[in-house]
Amino acid sequence: MMKHLSHKRGFTGIGLLQPEKAVNVSGCLRSAACFDADLILIDGERYIRKPADTMNVSQHIPTILTKGDIWAHIPQGAKTIAVEFDQRALPLHQFAHPESAVYLFGPEDGSIGQEIRDRCIATIFIPSLYCLNLCMAVTLVLYDRFMRTIPQNLNRTRMKDGMKDA
Repeated sequence: MMKHLSHKRGFTGIGLLQPEKAVNVSGCLRSAACFDADLILIDGERYIRKPADTMNVSQHIPTILTKGDIWAHIPQGAKTIAVEFDQRALPLHQFAHPESAVYLFGPEDGSIGQEIRDRCIATIFIPSLYCLNLCMAVTLVLYDRFMRTIPQNLNRTRMKDGMKDA
């Protein structure tokens, strides 16, 4: 069954830069499905293990593995946003999500490099007492976008066809 797009304009993607832990990538895939992402990019060679994708997300959302060329896979028209634990950045709750966006998340044990941040339209952070893990950061950003960009999502409760746990 094709995804019905009449309720939505633009698109949402996530880019995971040098992710390390399979459990975090699996959680990111699930969050992408739960909050209506349209694209998943996983960049780098550190992440080797296949995640426990109980929802078979890659059968429903294009998932592209890249090796240092993530920019070649950012769709035309997408605004890129770096998500980084940096209190000089714009807090998530003050950020106006663009219609078409790809959110870039750094590795669990590092930060997004300045050269990548320089190519993004903004750097945002999630106010918290401590650094969040990768999956938590992805989930919070996608949830915030989901709830603020598509009013119909406020009342959506049904699962999409074919997106059940295996």
